[in-house]
Amino acid sequence: MKASIILFAAYILFGISSALGQTIVQPHVGFQSHPTIMVQSVDLTTKYTRVTMEAINYADGGDDLCIDKNTRLSLPNGKKLALISAESLPMCPQNYHFSTKDEKLVFTLVFPPLDPGTVYIDLEEICKAYCLSYKGIIVDKKLNDIINKGYEAYQLKQDEQAVAYFKAAIQAAPEYPYGILYFNIIKVSAELNKWEEVRNWYKVLTNSGVSDKEFYKEKVRNDYLNN
Repeated sequence: MKASIILFAAYILFGISSALGQTIVQPHVGFQSHPTIMVQSVDLTTKYTRVTMEAINYADGGDDLCIDKNTRLSLPNGKKLALISAESLPMCPQNYHFSTKDEKLVFTLVFPPLDPGTVYIDLEEICKAYCLSYKGIIVDKKLNDIINKGYEAYQLKQDEQAVAYFKAAIQAAPEYPYGILYFNIIKVSAELNKWEEVRNWYKVLTNSGVSDKEFYKEKVRNDYLNN
């Protein structure tokens, strides 16, 4: 593949139960390798999983894009789902060539169906360079809806409510292995000048099992604890 970090939130503690036969629009992602390629939707059915993405070309001279056949979805239980087909994007070494700056390309990657109850997936392109890597794509509709409410609260300056959403998200999906939820609590707490809360949640982050906690610990130290 040739060619950010997203705020999360959560509502109250509803049960999380990913259901096949639905579409998750603009799912939240814990980590993405390409900020100019966004996940638009994930269609979940009993026959397939369709991940639709949008790529934007910001290069003046155009750029090339393709998808390696060795692209897969990884499930929390360790199962790997191999890419079946790609729509509107050629398989490498064939390329789609962007001819103009700001040109958009919407493409879809098709995989086998997910196991019922899957809350999040990782999309990984196994290639030599510029490989796609999208970790923690949330495919539970209830959790994504809850997260959207957190965005709304934060954008409306309802910071206390936003923190409550973030905390509820961690409780609702404790198995989610990426640290953005913890960082959001710390970030908003710092904006509220609640420094004891910042330090307490830094300790919670430190003691958590999230895979990217060293990245967020360093960011918290640099952005908030060393000021």
